[in-house]
Amino acid sequence: MNKQLGATMIVAGTCIGAGVIALPLTLATLGILWSFALMLCVWIVTYYSALINLELVLQAKKPLNIGKLGMLYSGRVASVIGTSTLNGLMFALMAAYIYGIASLVCNLTPALSQKMITIAAAAFAYLFLILPVQKVDAANRVLFTCMLVVAGILVFALASSVNFSKVNLISSQIDRLPSWIGVSPVIFTSFGFQVLFHTLSEYCDMNAKVLKKVFFVGSLIPLIIYSIWTCSVLYVIYTNDSAFYLNIVQGKVEIGKLIQKLSAISNAKYLQGVVWVVSFLAVITSTIGVGLGLCDSLKQYIGAERTKAAAAIAIVPPCLIALAVPNAFIALLGCAGMILSVLAILLPLYLLVKASFATPFYKATSKTTLLVGAGLFGLAIIFCELWNMMI
Repeated sequence: MNKQLGATMIVAGTCIGAGVIALPLTLATLGILWSFALMLCVWIVTYYSALINLELVLQAKKPLNIGKLGMLYSGRVASVIGTSTLNGLMFALMAAYIYGIASLVCNLTPALSQKMITIAAAAFAYLFLILPVQKVDAANRVLFTCMLVVAGILVFALASSVNFSKVNLISSQIDRLPSWIGVSPVIFTSFGFQVLFHTLSEYCDMNAKVLKKVFFVGSLIPLIIYSIWTCSVLYVIYTNDSAFYLNIVQGKVEIGKLIQKLSAISNAKYLQGVVWVVSFLAVITSTIGVGLGLCDSLKQYIGAERTKAAAAIAIVPPCLIALAVPNAFIALLGCAGMILSVLAILLPLYLLVKASFATPFYKATSKTTLLVGAGLFGLAIIFCELWNMMI
């Protein structure tokens, strides 16, 4: 039970990155009702993708990453695709998170050099990653609990400013296809825990029942938090300043202006500080989760005992990129949904069908209708990303 709780918090903490603060800016185009419906749909698909990936790991009887699973079940081409997408995504995320931590600290203390803070953030992450998983788990529990408490305070402060008689449940742009195409990859990326399958499978002793509960509850927590946070922000803005809400729908508002508006509406001077704390804790917990997955992936190639070397490889290149060209890597995250679609759905689905297990651990992974539905969803995310890149 102790490992199950810790693993659940790692999954949830990895999902909930600083992007949660920006979700209302994206989802305003759909309105509250359809935003929740879309998030629920995405959560169902991502949880089902977790079962597919866990099935592959459990059938292999080893906590292998997607690259190793590709080699086991298909061959070199699948291995290269799996390894490149997994490691490429994790390096990109680590670079963005290190830069994000430095940026947040710099905004709080502008006198400090961002380069110095970036190096300090990378060193902090390295010290975390060389610890045993049990200690990282314990630290993550404290950080994640603090984040939930502070987020609860923030939601309570916002809720006190809501006029529920003026709530807008459905946006006027709900019938526009570009609205759906624009937001779907963002929500899908917000449930990005797919780097953890091999790490947590080993941590939970390859226990199929425990792993199923870990990824169910661990992915459900972000769904609840995303829904409460998004609804709270959209409620507050719409009921207090409809003109500003329209600017959000039209994509004319950045996160800084949103925070300023929320502070003004709630008359709470401390709100900007609370948002900063939530963002900071969210980035740290995401860094821990992605860092663990990347280190474990690297150790499968350089040796399981070389923790310090794996941590250095996981930290140094992202740190250098964050120092030299941070915007280049952050821009790369714009296609994270497309990478995740291949990594989390399409490649595992192909490996599952090719392997054709006679006695699956999870019955849902043998249902043809569910497999086809997941595959179509994965292709739809890629289409949405390509569309967004062209417009």
